[in-house]
Amino acid sequence: MNAMIFAAGLGSRLRPLTNDKPKALVEIEGTTMLEIDLKKN
Repeated sequence: MNAMIFAAGLGSRLRPLTNDKPKALVEIEGTTMLEIDLKKN
C-alpha cells in the first residue's frame, strides 16, 4: 500500500506547542501526532 500523510501548515492553533517543532512532532501522551497517524489501520 502506498500512502501520503499531509503534515503541512504552521500549526498556529497549537501554539505554544509548535513554537519550536512542527505540529507532526507534537506529543500526545508520549506519542507524536505523526506516529499516531502512521499506526492507524
